[in-house]
Amino acid sequence: MGGDVDAVRRMSAALADISGEGLSPLVRALKDFEAGRYDPTDGRLPLDRIEALEPRLERSQQSFDRANEALGGITDGLRVGRVESARAQLVDAVEDGLDRLRPARRAVSLLPPMLGADGPRTYLLVLQNNAEIRSTGGFAGSTFQLTADDGDISLEEPVAGNTFEFLESPGLSLSDEERALFTDRAATRFVDANFIPDFPRAAELWRTRYESRFDVTLDGVVTADPVALSYLLEGSDPIEVQGVSLTSDNVVQELLSTTYSRFEDPADQDEFFRQAGTLIFDRLLTDPDPATLVDGLRRGLDEGRVAVVSALDDEQEALVDAGATGALRPDAEGVITAGVYLNDTTADTGSKLSYYLDHRASVDVTCGSEGVSMSGSLDLRSTLVGDPAALPDYVTAGSEPNGAEGLTLFLLAPEGGTLSQVALDGQPVEVVTATYRGSPAARVELVLPPAGARQLTWTMTAPEAGTGAAPDEVLLEVTPGVQPRQASGVFPTGCR
Repeated sequence: MGGDVDAVRRMSAALADISGEGLSPLVRALKDFEAGRYDPTDGRLPLDRIEALEPRLERSQQSFDRANEALGGITDGLRVGRVESARAQLVDAVEDGLDRLRPARRAVSLLPPMLGADGPRTYLLVLQNNAEIRSTGGFAGSTFQLTADDGDISLEEPVAGNTFEFLESPGLSLSDEERALFTDRAATRFVDANFIPDFPRAAELWRTRYESRFDVTLDGVVTADPVALSYLLEGSDPIEVQGVSLTSDNVVQELLSTTYSRFEDPADQDEFFRQAGTLIFDRLLTDPDPATLVDGLRRGLDEGRVAVVSALDDEQEALVDAGATGALRPDAEGVITAGVYLNDTTADTGSKLSYYLDHRASVDVTCGSEGVSMSGSLDLRSTLVGDPAALPDYVTAGSEPNGAEGLTLFLLAPEGGTLSQVALDGQPVEVVTATYRGSPAARVELVLPPAGARQLTWTMTAPEAGTGAAPDEVLLEVTPGVQPRQASGVFPTGCR
């Protein structure tokens, strides 16, 4: 029974450590949080108080790290079922705590300098419009210049993304593999920069164009979409814009659909978006509900709807580690990564038909001696019912047939793997193949009819697993859409 007794001793010590050094700093921080000590005062965030949180979180994380190490020393083969059950529950709780503490500590250390504690910062804020889907979420509908100076955050007049002229040649050089897969339009059309699914690269293209046009130096790029805004506005009072009350319940529909029916002139649409964006961000910056803001940002980050890129190398490295940049994720220990990314290319100019696009992707994984094989599928469905002619021309964009959405899809296999057997509705389909950052990739073009459905399927493999290196799961990254849910998914391999 020695193993069981040792396990109880280790678990008791871990619990004692966590209940003291681990939870006490968090409880004090929570009380301060609920008391409003971190709320803005006259529109200025208290950066000194936020900065003072870091040592508290450090103490708490160190306690959880010690507990995790102690629990890792418990040997397998416990005899008493209740001891094993308690061990498993405690291990899960500690790992969950660390998963929350690590990004929180990174955020607390990054926020003060990024919000101007050491001098003013200037960022480009891009509001992506999911009604015209792009690899990272949606096309750059509205842009805002955001300035942060010692916690005081302000927005300059917004600029519509479609006011950036199309260039005859790329404004920033594309690599041969980028040009082969994404075409020159990623660098010649501002609204198409995020054809490229790696957000830091898309942000670099946006930043270059914006700095050139407005003669400004940007310290980074921040992005969000209307679905993420709906998370941030939960519980908030309505925001009045030209007689329309925007709430968390209707902001997605208003910004991605109703506005196009209410205003025929695209200039009037842009003006509504300009006012709505300014008022929404003003509410979030000056009168936020901190708990809702934190939870909404977490959810937006998890679903790939919020991303932050810094022009400073050390900050960017920390943001990448925190998973906040929207960067393509490399394979990690126990995880292999693949991707499916969607772009609206209706009539070449793009439509707003992605508001009616429902897409879901999945993979069936098998594990063998030669590696991991993945049979993937992407189910596409148009929820557009009724006569498409009733929609504004700006929404359908001259699609043929009317209401049919043109889509360009990118498939990205694991690094060093293979990509083959791409089929549309069960039939082989023509694809453009390329290698992107060491991974096999393909571009597929199709048309989704109104109220119709299509299915894209493919086969990918990952390299040979090797002794002791078999992955536990496959992460399939998928473009987020209009639906408030996680589009990406994790699928077990069964290798272990």
